[in-house]
Amino acid sequence: MQDKHYDAIVVGAGFAGLACAHQLARHGLAVCVIDRKQDLGERMHTTGILVQEACDAPLLAGMPPALLRAVPHVRLYAPNLRSVRLGADGYRFHTTDTPALMRWLGEHAETCGVELRRGCPFRNAARTPTGWQVEGVGRARVLVGADGARSRVAQRLGLGRVKQFLHGVEYEFDGVALREPDALHCFISKRFAPGYLGWMAQTPTGVQAGLARRYRPGNTQAPDMAGFLRHVAPMMGLSVTRSPDSIRAGLIPCGGPVGPMRGTTWCWSAMRPAWCRR
Repeated sequence: MQDKHYDAIVVGAGFAGLACAHQLARHGLAVCVIDRKQDLGERMHTTGILVQEACDAPLLAGMPPALLRAVPHVRLYAPNLRSVRLGADGYRFHTTDTPALMRWLGEHAETCGVELRRGCPFRNAARTPTGWQVEGVGRARVLVGADGARSRVAQRLGLGRVKQFLHGVEYEFDGVALREPDALHCFISKRFAPGYLGWMAQTPTGVQAGLARRYRPGNTQAPDMAGFLRHVAPMMGLSVTRSPDSIRAGLIPCGGPVGPMRGTTWCWSAMRPAWCRR
């Protein structure tokens, strides 16, 4: 396995890594994706809210309808919870059963010719005259680091690293419904979400509620989800005392492209969910 040759090795089987691998494979390249997780749907760190453009991409062609829910409107809330309902003809967001979606994306990539190695963490890589030697994996002309906000690829190879983040938390409540399920509810609040916003949306399996705030180095305070839910849950039709069935959390890059870019080496900021557009 150490001597196996690929056109590209992609580190990280999240949205970015699988999208990259799928695109390369569609053009006839030999691609291997490695990920430290055995189950691509567990220990998620990104939201499952997708913009329309993502749903129109070839990667999601043939996605099972049960994994997706269209949300055609946005309700935007001021800090005092006064709101306005917004929409645009032909445009909508989509919520997903995110763990199931990630599992499907992995299987879909494999059917398109991508070699997906689950339970295979990135350890190190060395430059060769023709590309890269990736420890425990093989050789490739191109190495793609799509391994999240704290990229180990960037760390090991001395590439540019992300310095600006949001700190996000998202709760999933199974089997419950919002009073207004056809809207993505977005809350502007300096108290709960300085530098970003809070949100709630109906998903194929229930409701997700999220909160993100600007991350400051040295400040380990997590977003105040308990306080946020006490503030907005009653008007949404949710119980304040209901415990989440699952939780996602992590850092979200928000500072744009990183450097340096040297020769044919790039560091891509990969953990970038659809709701964190640059």
